[in-house]
Amino acid sequence: MGQPAEKLYTIPQYAALEADSSVKHEYVDGVVTAMAGATPVHCYVTAGIIAVMKAKLQGRPCQPFSSDLKIKTGDNYHYPDVSIVCRPVIRDDEIPDAVVNPGAIFEAISPGTEAYDRGAKFAQYRLIAELQDYILVSPTRVYAEHYSKTGMNAGTSNLWAQAVCCGCRASSPRCRWIASMKGWICWVMLSSGAPQRHHPRLG
Repeated sequence: MGQPAEKLYTIPQYAALEADSSVKHEYVDGVVTAMAGATPVHCYVTAGIIAVMKAKLQGRPCQPFSSDLKIKTGDNYHYPDVSIVCRPVIRDDEIPDAVVNPGAIFEAISPGTEAYDRGAKFAQYRLIAELQDYILVSPTRVYAEHYSKTGMNAGTSNLWAQAVCCGCRASSPRCRWIASMKGWICWVMLSSGAPQRHHPRLG
């Protein structure tokens, strides 16, 4: 006997499900998937990114948002770990709680999500016209992959460039990840604030 067909939801059905649920769900091609809880290390890394980006963006018309912010990609919906959105914040017509214009997205990768974050999810994020930067960050070491939009090809597909940043292990209490909104520079720094190692500009 074959497997039963996966239930497909319309966007209004998905919106109703989300409104009545305490669990967040992704919506991809009509399929609704409940999102698993994050590990303490994952939460620590994403909280650190938000704190750093909030400081870096002080005085600019942009701000970081946590994974509670729903982002629309084409006809689908995701909850990135960290999103940077600049004013004006544009809401989705069908689900007003969702935003359609993030300029940058961070995802903290794990063995279970790494392939999805690099592949199918990134393909969804590339549908966002305003998205300029996509950064994958490792919670276990100071390592990041930064993808930046460089232009459009003749077929109107986005062209993206990749750069890699790496350094000491993030598990060390003396190390921290810092990203700069302008140029996406990465540093590994001592807790004293003195740079231990400087990495070249990304993008």
